[in-house]
This record gives sequence, C-alpha cells and structure tokens, in this order.
Amino acid sequence: MKIITWNLDFWKSGRNHTEEQYNFLFDEFEADIVLLQEMPDPKFIPTPFQHILYKKCKQNWGTGILSKLPLTQIETNTDYAVAGSVNVNNQTLDIVSIYGSYYNNSLTQNKYVTMMHEIISKISPIILSKNYRNVLIGGDWNLDRTLDGKSNTKNANQLVFDRLEDMKLTDLISKFIRQPIVTHRHNRGGLFWLDYLYAGANFDKWVKNVKIIENKLIIEISDHNPIILEINLPNS
Repeated sequence: MKIITWNLDFWKSGRNHTEEQYNFLFDEFEADIVLLQEMPDPKFIPTPFQHILYKKCKQNWGTGILSKLPLTQIETNTDYAVAGSVNVNNQTLDIVSIYGSYYNNSLTQNKYVTMMHEIISKISPIILSKNYRNVLIGGDWNLDRTLDGKSNTKNANQLVFDRLEDMKLTDLISKFIRQPIVTHRHNRGGLFWLDYLYAGANFDKWVKNVKIIENKLIIEISDHNPIILEINLPNS
C-alpha cells in the first residue's frame, strides 16, 4: 500500500500542472491515499481519485486527502488539517493531512513561527484516541529545525517535534533517509526540510520504505518533493 504526502504549490503555479500532478499520483506513483497541501478545490478541478476530503485554507486552495478507498471524515476543528479514517485488512487507519500555515495577523511578529502548535493541540484527540497506534499525520508543516534561533524563534520548531514524540509518534522519514533531507526548494534560494510523516506504533511496524522523489519533472511542477510511504498491512 502506498501513501503519499505532497504540496502541489497551486497558489503559485495555478492550474497549469494540476492534471499532470494528479496523473502522477494516480498512475505513475499508484498511490492508494494522498495527503495534499496547497491543492485546488476539487469542485473546480476534478481528480481521478474517487474519495475526497477537502478544506479550504486560502482563496482557491486548501488541504485534503484523496483516496482510492472509502474515507470517513474526522473533525479537526481547524481548516488547516483534514482527517479521515479508512479500513484496510480489518484495520482502521486514521490519516491527517496538515498544512502548517504562517500566521497572517499580529499574533506573532516572527515569520519563522507557524500555526503548528495550535494545529497539534486541535488534533490531539485523534493522536491520543483509542486508535492511537494506527494514526498517521503528515504534510507541509513549514517547519525546519535549522530556522530555530532566527528572529527570536529560540526552539519553536523543535518543540513541535518534541510534542509529537511525547505523544508516542515516530518520525518515519528519519528512519529511512539520511540527512541532509530536502523536501522544498525556495524560490529565493535555499533548500529545506518542511514536509513530514509521523505515525503511531503500528505504522512504525508496517512501514516497508520511505522515499523522497525529486527529478526534472517534479521540479517543474512543484516547489516541494512528494514523499512516498510504502506499508505492508497484515491480514487480521
């Protein structure tokens, strides 16, 4: 089974590459479930995936989950996180797609602080539920540990990861990919690790491989690299 997280960069690239991105996900990558950020509203740009959960974040784009399998929506109480449960081999998987937006008001004067602390608090009932071992959260969180210490952030980025580890979630990317890890190419220069996959104990056992895909075509159609999670679920 393949689960992918990817920021489509729709707000900058528009609909020029959306069909190509969806074809990549559905046909080339053969994804079963996709966590998307900065995706277009599926009401206006259709997707080949049959099951869709979507929340509008800003203007004409938002955060969502696409699936070949039926999804049951789980409320997150925030537009920046979309959650759904899916049944596979008699296992119920709780999947959360998160976009770590920056604050757009005067709540913080720090451009390196995102809403992730607030979002984690909102989705904590999912992470700490009875199904906590089968939880997967991922997406573009706009966090990079190398940004800590800039503009008085101190360790605001690292504290998000500390909270997740305290909730017994595992960083799946670090388990399979050596540093330096790059998932984002900034248009003003700079390479960053902004996209993540964290999971409960059962996902940690099921994971077969994690890959970050970067090639010429990916670079042309998004400023983020898709991350592919391959898992083997036991028949129960």
